[in-house]
Amino acid sequence: MDVWVERLNKYVEITQKTDPSGQRVYLIEGDSDLTGQSLPSVTTILQTVVNKPGLLNWARSSTLRAVEKTIRTKFLSDGIITIPENQMNGILNGSKERQEEERLTASRYGTIAHELLEQLSQGKSPDIPDEFSFLVESWREWVLQTGIIFEHTEGYVYHTGGFAGSFDVIGSIAGEKVLIDYKTSKGIYAEYALQQGGYKLAYEEMTGEIINKGFVLKLPRGVQNGRLSVVEVKDLERAGQGFYTAFELYSFLHGTIWK
Repeated sequence: MDVWVERLNKYVEITQKTDPSGQRVYLIEGDSDLTGQSLPSVTTILQTVVNKPGLLNWARSSTLRAVEKTIRTKFLSDGIITIPENQMNGILNGSKERQEEERLTASRYGTIAHELLEQLSQGKSPDIPDEFSFLVESWREWVLQTGIIFEHTEGYVYHTGGFAGSFDVIGSIAGEKVLIDYKTSKGIYAEYALQQGGYKLAYEEMTGEIINKGFVLKLPRGVQNGRLSVVEVKDLERAGQGFYTAFELYSFLHGTIWK
């Protein structure tokens, strides 16, 4: 997808693509310092250098659950499990596929949730599927409570240091410029603050405007999963410094290391 963005009174075209390794990158046209370069995304940088034990635990648990379910439903009889040798590969491959199905299901849910909230932020009236009605209701309550004024939604930003990304919302609350990230994950993780730090650095360099606060909104997935959770980054300035440290490590790992 191509997007034109304004950078200090000049317009630059940003194209979001996926590189051969499956990572998201951004191509910049119109900025003489970066034209033709492929910039890693903020999320790619953090996924590379930040340890995510929760993700590893999920992958392991998801695979084991799939294996157990297959064995119990197909090969358990009178308390005895008998698995033909020629079935083993099928069980293992099927468990890997199940993990990918769960990931894609979660990804699709997050994509739809973001699209709905983007349209609502722009004053549009999209059809709300039943499974998203509780999410939208919780979000609307938060909007009324804070009085947020939406300025930009789903915008691209880049930093001449060599990274780019796509933020969810930039707006203002009580006269202060704020950065909002929507998440549909099971928890709120420390790297989300670093992600906001990266967007802050890029947006401020592009516009000359200062972002005062950053919030992460963990969106509910149905009534059974509770209500909207909102956390504020304690020190957004430090989060920006932390992200840049991660970016420098990423650049080292992807640069020429050995003679």
